[in-house]
Amino acid sequence: MKPGMEIVTSDGKTIGHIGPVTSNGMLQVARSPYSIPLRWVARIDEDVLLRRTYQQMVEAWGAAPGPVVIKGGKR
Repeated sequence: MKPGMEIVTSDGKTIGHIGPVTSNGMLQVARSPYSIPLRWVARIDEDVLLRRTYQQMVEAWGAAPGPVVIKGGKR
């Protein structure tokens, strides 16, 4: 896992990119106040796929995460 990798929800929407990786069990979303618990990560390869949908992220953060880009064809 490296800074700059895309963070994608389980329904295929990009919600941001990984910021600095910390050792506290959380992923920081670059250029935002949001972080993601590592337990929400389903897999890591060319991007970081979450176990949460976009709507679940909105509910968890209390706000819509950054610009939404729908990824095509990978899921």
